[in-house]
Amino acid sequence: MRNDWVYAGDALGTFVRQGATHLQFWCVTPKCLNRDTVPIQTLISRYGPAMPLVMLARKARCRHCGRRGCHVQPAPPPAQGQPGHREWQARFGARQ
Repeated sequence: MRNDWVYAGDALGTFVRQGATHLQFWCVTPKCLNRDTVPIQTLISRYGPAMPLVMLARKARCRHCGRRGCHVQPAPPPAQGQPGHREWQARFGARQ
């Protein structure tokens, strides 16, 4: 079995292999729109690397208003000097 077939394309483990270090959670309540950034390793230790983003979005609860369900997306790529930057740059190249 090839290594890139281990997890689905939107699983936490896949994002880690692609160089992502954090996920952003956006509340979808129109009057709230709170945003939190969470390290992926924290989520992997709780849910495992095969957890897809859609399941995280269903489980997430806004820390500000308490509503369940959020929009989840990978945070922007790591900046130079942050963990994962070299891997990201090698895979996707520097875009300026």
